[in-house]
Amino acid sequence: MCMREMRTELNELRHAFGNIGYELEILQSKAATHEELIASLQDRRESDYESKGCAQFELAQIKRDIDELDADYREIQKILRDLKGSTSEHDASLAYQKKRLQEMENSLDCMHGALGGLTDIVQTPKKATSSGSVYKVESGDTLEKIARRHGTSVDSIKTQNQLTSDMIRVGQKLSIR
Repeated sequence: MCMREMRTELNELRHAFGNIGYELEILQSKAATHEELIASLQDRRESDYESKGCAQFELAQIKRDIDELDADYREIQKILRDLKGSTSEHDASLAYQKKRLQEMENSLDCMHGALGGLTDIVQTPKKATSSGSVYKVESGDTLEKIARRHGTSVDSIKTQNQLTSDMIRVGQKLSIR
């Protein structure tokens, strides 16, 4: 998985975690409201029963309301428990993704360091001797053309510049004797 995909997944997990937290707050608020409503209805039922003798119809209606609210409350409690479990899973996944991202960034830093060292080695030709010169490779150049132009051999240029193949690149500096 590339670093860009991991960062995208990490951002998606952060967004999902934020949404879960927001939904959790809403459900907790609803649960508190339901608890207050249940307590209020129970108080009302008791009060009505004591003060008015409470008509059977009203008592039955209040009882149904309490039962519905109680069922809603239990459902909200179940959802809250599920969300808390889901949040823990997202936390673990987020921690794993952060660890992987850090490992990849460390590997990338090592690769950049190694690449920088190799670039320095490739771009630093041997210093020209008093009888030699430095030639900068241009587009279309080959070692054979350069050797012919300077009256030397390909093997001599390769040896002098520590080249292991005939591959050269534009802008590369070669020491010529």
